[in-house]
Formats: sequence, structure tokens, C-alpha cells
Amino acid sequence: MHETIRFESTGPAVVHLAELLEKHGCGPNPPVDTSNPVFDRAVENMVLYFQMTHQDRHGNWLDVDGIVGSGTWWALENATGDAQRSFLEAGIPAGIDGERRKILEIAVRQHGVREDPGRPNRGSEVDKFIPPETLEAAPPWCCYFASWVTRQVFGEDPVGRAVASCYKAYQHALSLGRWEPNDGRVPTPGDAFVILHEDPESVDWCTGHIGFVLQVAEDGKSINTVEGNCGNRVKIGRRVLADPKLRGFINIVGDHPEFDRGSLRGAKDVGGSGTR
Repeated sequence: MHETIRFESTGPAVVHLAELLEKHGCGPNPPVDTSNPVFDRAVENMVLYFQMTHQDRHGNWLDVDGIVGSGTWWALENATGDAQRSFLEAGIPAGIDGERRKILEIAVRQHGVREDPGRPNRGSEVDKFIPPETLEAAPPWCCYFASWVTRQVFGEDPVGRAVASCYKAYQHALSLGRWEPNDGRVPTPGDAFVILHEDPESVDWCTGHIGFVLQVAEDGKSINTVEGNCGNRVKIGRRVLADPKLRGFINIVGDHPEFDRGSLRGAKDVGGSGTR
């Protein structure tokens, strides 16, 4: 059993953690000094990003707390394949039409696109999302995926240029008047949800994750999503709006149409419709 480690921990467990993070495209920068391994802020930032995008052995999202306990260790060792499948069908709710529907249709068509084995943040299917000049650096690609999808609809990035920073996407949406905080309102399918591990109004930069709202539960308390670089793939998932890290939504289209609520159902075998 692995020991629980966190910010300022030292020793061999930190080296092993850094090796696993690197394996999954979340290598700390600067790298851990193996002669004097310390769990510093660079390591913590990558742990936080990993936790935002992976589930535990029970299919629940990891706590985004920067602490590497049993659940995060398990996910680090089971970060791809069936361990990270959601077994949710794909579906766009009635009432979502026009540009919103196009966003979701394009995003859902990428469902199951994944990184090549042994090539973190890279792959024959994934590389199209990432600007050519940054391919060699193999950056995390959730924000690039969101930008790529919106470009297919609008021919440009309506909420900011293609960047790998969810924090910058939040800033740009705020400046355009397209930011809607997660303050009890119900988002609309086709919005982009944004997770940031710190309050964006109190920091200059922080790690984050982004994807699209696909469905909203009848009670308005959870959403189904389609998101890139989640479990090393484009994945359909479920997130709860009570998550304090889910800071808000980018209203890409700018409207608030009426739509049918209802969660996607899980299935043991959904063939080509399931998360691969």
C-alpha cells in the first residue's frame, strides 16, 4: 500500500509519483530532483490536474485536493482503459438546435478518441486538436479540444484563441460578457463548463479543466458532459454542480433556449455509442 503524500512531502514516494504523472502527460515542470525529491508546487499543480480528469475505482471523480491517497494512487496506476470508462450513452436533448446543437454533435462525434499507448497527450486521433507548433511539447489538450470543436462551428475561436489554459479561457469569456458563474443557475447544453482549482478572482493563474455541457439532470443538480483529455480520451461523463471547483460556464452562443432535462443512462454494453 502506498503512503499518503502531499505538498512538502519528501522521499522515494515523490519520485514514484512524478514518474506516474509523467507517464500520463502530467509531468511536473521543473521535474522532480531524484537526488532530493520534494513534493513542491509544480508537483501539486499536476496532481490537481490529474485529479480533475480521472475517477477512482468506483467511478467517482477524485477529490481535487492535491493529496495523493489511496484513491489517487489507484487512478494513477489505472489511468486508461476500462478503469476510466463511464459507460454512458451519447444524446443531445430536445430543444437544443442551431449552433448549440452543432457544437455538441461535433464534440460527441469525437467520443472515444484517445491518446496512443505510451504517447501521453499525443496520438493519431488526438494530434488534430493541438496546434502544430506545440505538438512536440505534448501539452494537456482539454482546452485545445474545446477550441477545436468551436472552430468547426464558427470558423474561429469565439471565446479566445486556441490556448491550453482554462484560466485564460475564463478570463477571455469574462471580458466578452460570456462568463456565467456556478451560483445555482442551471447551465444550458452547449455551454462550456470550467473547473479551476482556485478562486480565479484571487489568483493570477491556476490549473483547470474544461468540457461541454451535454445534458442536465431533471433536478438541475448534475450534468452530463463531453470533455477532452479525460481519462486520456474524449469522454462522456457526469459531474455534480455542487462541486466547488466547478466555477462556472462559458455561454459560447450567448442565448438561453428552453430544453428537455434528463440524465444520460448508463449501460453495460452500448457498442459504438459508449465511452471507449
